[in-house]
Amino acid sequence: MSADAPAAALMPVGGQVIVGGVIALCCLSSLNALILAGARISHALGGDFHHFSKLGVWNEKRNSPVNALIVQGVFSTLFVVVAGSFEKVLVYTTAVVWFYYLLVGLSVFIFRWKDKKADRPYRVWLYPFIPFIFCASCIFLVISGIKYDLKGTLMTFSIVIMGAIYFSIFKCGKNRN
Repeated sequence: MSADAPAAALMPVGGQVIVGGVIALCCLSSLNALILAGARISHALGGDFHHFSKLGVWNEKRNSPVNALIVQGVFSTLFVVVAGSFEKVLVYTTAVVWFYYLLVGLSVFIFRWKDKKADRPYRVWLYPFIPFIFCASCIFLVISGIKYDLKGTLMTFSIVIMGAIYFSIFKCGKNRN
């Protein structure tokens, strides 16, 4: 049996509405977390680097980084408009996101190798097997994203590379506190 919405094909009409509602709720809660986390990252960037100081302003009245939220909203909207759909943005960014997760996974190995004697208040369960499996999964997902849409993925990686070039050319030095 083939269906565009497998859960809907297996459930009665009432169940389809419930499953659709749960999926919508999960998507909205994830989107909320991603928006807030992204703005907090931009806020920290603004606090650390003078080129982005406007992003580091905290709005006490709203208890949030309003400038960072606005900039994030503008760039996100532009990205969706240029890509043509939210689905394409998701496809284009998947490989880049998993690449960053790969870097996080690799950092566990790097920090443990560089500072073998450091106190580790939290131990990675089944180290090094779990981090290795995580990194291997990330590599698989990066490759899958590249294979699925090479052009879109390259476009997204080029944005990341342009940011790296900007930081290296303009030296975006840390603010003096």
